[in-house]
Amino acid sequence: MMKILFCIPMPPPNGGITKWSTLVTNHLKNNREAEFEIIDISPVNKKKINTYKEGMLRRALVQGIAMFGTNRKVKRKLNGGQFDIIHITTSGSLAVFRDLLIMRTAKKFKVAVVYHLHFGRLEECFKANNWEGKLLKKAIAMSTATVAIDPKTYEVINKTMPDVNVEMIANPIDTNELPDPQENKERKVSFIGWKVKTKGVEELISAWNKVGKKFPDYTLQLIGPSNPEYERHLQGMAQVPNLKIMKELPHDKAMEEMNSSSFFVLPSYTEGFPYVILEAMALRTPIIATDVGAISEMIGKDGGILVEAKSTQQLTTALEYYIQNDSVRIECANAAYKKVIENYEISAVMRKIQDLWNSVCLVNK
Repeated sequence: MMKILFCIPMPPPNGGITKWSTLVTNHLKNNREAEFEIIDISPVNKKKINTYKEGMLRRALVQGIAMFGTNRKVKRKLNGGQFDIIHITTSGSLAVFRDLLIMRTAKKFKVAVVYHLHFGRLEECFKANNWEGKLLKKAIAMSTATVAIDPKTYEVINKTMPDVNVEMIANPIDTNELPDPQENKERKVSFIGWKVKTKGVEELISAWNKVGKKFPDYTLQLIGPSNPEYERHLQGMAQVPNLKIMKELPHDKAMEEMNSSSFFVLPSYTEGFPYVILEAMALRTPIIATDVGAISEMIGKDGGILVEAKSTQQLTTALEYYIQNDSVRIECANAAYKKVIENYEISAVMRKIQDLWNSVCLVNK
């Protein structure tokens, strides 16, 4: 049986990559399809990390110390047992230094490396040709195979680095973990995620100041963690009473709120392949989102409304349109539900991942 060494982040905190980690490792464990061990590459002091104001120098220092510790763990694992593959997930940025260190260690032990890109900024990094872009090119070239989670990233690698082995594999979802879709939705609109500027929460509040005033029977709720200072800033932006800025909820409670919402909004500036979109699709909750990362590919042309990032006006128009058109919301929700069942269920996605592992092992022999 194949043996995988995962270098992946595990919860807490909950997020896109940690969700992938949990789904994939649970599936392998429950179905006994491969042996594996995990090295948790989550940030040091991950429960206390300040995601709003944390200086680059401090982050570099903390992560720099941590990456050498991670690499020592990798060496101990490879010394202690025979692994076929190291599977590394990455969000880019400073983490690429760690990824390269692990790859050099893997090369010494003649172990194949799958490099899984969980972000949608690769084109920008390559165009800028900055330190991050240069390091990412080096890491992709060193890996035995690279996984892209969205078409744009896949196309950029194919065009820029035609000699590397790259596959596009979508993130999976296990619909058995979610409640049955609720038919009678409440008059509320939900955002679920980190309440940070790059998630578009300021534009969303600005749009709702107009929409909420026009439709006082609807409520917008922003659910998720945030820095206390930024939370106060968002509270100060609110001009209507039907806006609730809520703390982070346990995942099952957040899904209950999603399931009972008239629709879901994700106005991020950048995304990779956001799980929260898959969850909205699986719960038949209509979607408004920015056209970033893999979102347009995920929902398809009929599965929701796409708007430009940072456009308060487009958000306002989309919110008003959904509120006034129940039939459109239902059509979009049904189309998105059909697509998530046909394309993103965990068993189908895992077959693609295992096919890649098998091919990588053959290449590495």
